[in-house]
Amino acid sequence: FDICMVSKVDGREILHAMVRQSFVQWQQVARSSDGAIANSFWLYYVDPKRVETIMEENALQAILNLRVRFRAENALVVPLETRANSLTAKERAALRAGRRIEDILERSFLILDCVPLVLRTGDRKS
Repeated sequence: FDICMVSKVDGREILHAMVRQSFVQWQQVARSSDGAIANSFWLYYVDPKRVETIMEENALQAILNLRVRFRAENALVVPLETRANSLTAKERAALRAGRRIEDILERSFLILDCVPLVLRTGDRKS
C-alpha cells in the first residue's frame, strides 16, 4: 500500500469495500498444505466484464431511486402548483424549494441515464 500512498489500514478497508461491492475478487493461495488462512497469500484481481455489469446495475438502481424520489417530491408540489396564484409566502417558498428539488432530481436522472448507454456502446467497440 506504500506505493499507493495509503496506509495499510485504509488500503485494506478500501480493498474489502471493493470486494463487498464485487468490483474486486480475491483468491486464497495456500503457502502450505494445511490450508490455514494465516499461512496463505491473497491474490486480488479485477474482471472487467463483471465491473461493467456491476456499474450498469448500480446506475440502473440509482436511476430507479431517483425516479421514485422524484415521484414522492412531485406529489408534495402538485397541490401547491394547482393553486399557485393564491399561495401564502410560506407556501410560495415551499413551492420554489419543491421545484428546485425536482430540477436537481431530473438533472441527476438525465446524467445517470447516459451510463448504461456508454457501457453498451463500449461493448460494441471491443
